[in-house]
Amino acid sequence: MLMKTQLTFIFTEIRYRLFFILFSFSLCFLVSYVYYRQEFLYFIGKPLFLLEILQNSALSSSVRAQPIYNDIASKGYFSDFAINSGVAYSAHHLSGTFTSTNVTEAFNAELLLSLVFAIWINFPFVLANIYLFFKPSFYKKQSKLSNLFINILFGTYFLSCYLIYKHVLPLFLSYFLNFSFETNLITLEAKVFSYVKLVSFVVFWCVLFNLLVVVGFFLQKLKWFNCASWANRRSLFFLISLFFALVFYTDIYTLLLFFLMTFCIFEFLILVGYYFKNE
Repeated sequence: MLMKTQLTFIFTEIRYRLFFILFSFSLCFLVSYVYYRQEFLYFIGKPLFLLEILQNSALSSSVRAQPIYNDIASKGYFSDFAINSGVAYSAHHLSGTFTSTNVTEAFNAELLLSLVFAIWINFPFVLANIYLFFKPSFYKKQSKLSNLFINILFGTYFLSCYLIYKHVLPLFLSYFLNFSFETNLITLEAKVFSYVKLVSFVVFWCVLFNLLVVVGFFLQKLKWFNCASWANRRSLFFLISLFFALVFYTDIYTLLLFFLMTFCIFEFLILVGYYFKNE
């Protein structure tokens, strides 16, 4: 009877937490799409727009773009570099808009963007609910370690998002913009849905890599997993790859890049496991 009561209490708590998570996600998604979809689109498009302005200015001044990229990498595009260098926003340099090649592309892009921001906002909330659900079952020492772990995980998550948006994403975009602006024969017109997918892909895997490093470190420290556990990765790699291929239907080059990044993540976790094994 006591066991049945405990199980009933556990399942009731799970239902309540799942309800709050789904409610929070739905609310964030609706608010993002109804009120802030244009602001979010400008937010993720700002790195591309500024890089286009700087690149066009460099071409019109007969200056190579590489020093500009280095300056962006060292200062970040939130600095006053564009203003201090006299780069002005004009219709001649940049329209500041995306292109859409079919009727539903803009709608799909805004829908995907709202979904991405809803996931990004609710991810810490989901982690907190999982942590609070398991915390009563921890011993005192485990509770201290779990508090440290969840704080480091939250810090890693927000710091990774900030650094990726400010530094990694501009460098990633500038690399591909190099091919578009080396010659006047090619004019860049970014498709809105393709750009949203590209930015989501880059941010997702960079953040995931940083979080898995923290998770792998603590799992090895707690001796819940060892290097042999990480070595049995074929089935997990296959499931993750299948999930990505079904959910994020995309071109073959993006899939190959995804497979490569996933492979690097697993190999890095195995390296961490061998480090703790030999420690």
